[in-house]
Amino acid sequence: MIKIYYNNKIILFSEIPTSDFGFTKIYFLNELEIKNSLKEFLEVENSSNLNIYGNKFTNIPDYFSEIFHLVEAAGGFVMNNSGEFLFIKRLGFYDLPKGKIETNETPESTAIREVCEECGIFENEIKVLDKLPETYHIYYYNHKYFLKKNHWFLMAFSGSHLLKPQTEEDITDIGWLSFDLYEFFIERTYPSLKELVDFAIKKITRSQINNR
Repeated sequence: MIKIYYNNKIILFSEIPTSDFGFTKIYFLNELEIKNSLKEFLEVENSSNLNIYGNKFTNIPDYFSEIFHLVEAAGGFVMNNSGEFLFIKRLGFYDLPKGKIETNETPESTAIREVCEECGIFENEIKVLDKLPETYHIYYYNHKYFLKKNHWFLMAFSGSHLLKPQTEEDITDIGWLSFDLYEFFIERTYPSLKELVDFAIKKITRSQINNR
């Protein structure tokens, strides 16, 4: 299953149709109907969510490249030794550090670089622990629609100095939140990050329980 967010709407790719009545359901072979529905999804503010279903969905369909400019980025869910996770605030929203994958970079190396650049962290203070699920969202820029795939990594921070936000990237605040305050973050972040943060915190909590 793949979820793609556009503002507060969702395109859901699944093997079987969802039981959620808030979705318009389209079989994956109906390419013309899918394209017409995508146009309405993008251009009509109150259009319904889309569920494109069939047994061949492991990746985004190729015809999406005819509609969207594809962009890949990577970032980190970073925790410290005090049971807190790192947040940034950018353009009025709470967010996680991330950035575009450059030529000859891997998603993991991009995630490390972006966390360090955006938060004033040194590379020797960061350790990648695990891969997290990708997230997808659509945005409109310069009269074009972009589909962004974000790779995420669970990271541990071992430093103790004050963090420094990268203001030239419109980051206005940075800090740590305890896990039991993650709903504060959830209420102030993008829809595409809510499930990711929930997944990461539950994964860490399970690991801590298993290691006792």
